[in-house]
Amino acid sequence: AHAIEACDRAARLMEQLLLLARLEEAPPESSRTRVDLAEVARRVVAEAAPRALAAGMTLGVEGADRAHVHGDEALLEAALRNLVDNAVRYGVPGTDVRVLLGCEGGRVTAIVEDDDPGVTEADLGRLGQRFQRGESAGAPGSGLGLSIVASIATTHRGTFALARGPGGRGVRATLTLSRVD
Repeated sequence: AHAIEACDRAARLMEQLLLLARLEEAPPESSRTRVDLAEVARRVVAEAAPRALAAGMTLGVEGADRAHVHGDEALLEAALRNLVDNAVRYGVPGTDVRVLLGCEGGRVTAIVEDDDPGVTEADLGRLGQRFQRGESAGAPGSGLGLSIVASIATTHRGTFALARGPGGRGVRATLTLSRVD
C-alpha cells in the first residue's frame, strides 16, 4: 500500500512538472479556442465529488451557467482541478467547498473557496510560489499546484489571487480571465 501511494505521489509530481514545462513553452495564441469555463468547472467538480464526499465534505458549483473565455481548455481544466484538489486534499471533514462562477463586464471569475480553519497569514503569502506549502498541510504534496494556476492565469492574460475565505476562515482562490461572447 505504501509503495502504491509513493508511486501515485511520484506520478502526480511528474504530471505537474510536465505541465510547468509546457507552460514555459506557452501554447501559441492560435491554438486557443472558445472555452466554457462553467462546463469545465462542472466536469472538475464531478470528478472530485467522490473524494470530497468520502472525506466528509460538500462540494458544488454555483453561479453562471455559461462563462466563455478564450484559451487552452486543457490548461484551464488543470488550473481548476488544482484549486479544487487543494481544497479537498487539505480540508477537514465538514468543510464546504464551493466553485463560484461569475461574469461581469468583460471578465469571468472562477472562485474556489472553502470554510475550513484555513492557513496562517504567513502561509497565505507564500502559497503561490513554487515548492511552497502551508506549514500545517496534513496531506502530501509538492507545493507546485498553486504556482501552476498562477502561471496558467498569466499565460491567459488573467490574474490569480489568494485571500481568506468567507468569514475570515479557509482560503478563497480567485482566477480572473477575459470574457468572450
